[in-house]
Amino acid sequence: MNPNKMKEIANFIAPFQKLWDDRFNKLESVMKNYKTKG
Repeated sequence: MNPNKMKEIANFIAPFQKLWDDRFNKLESVMKNYKTKG
């Protein structure tokens, strides 16, 4: 396992992770609203 390569991959993934976190947070709040109405 190459730590430098892992760091490179982590740096590449980081912006996407933020994007997906935001999307999942929005989805979660939508689901909570839907659940309370149902």
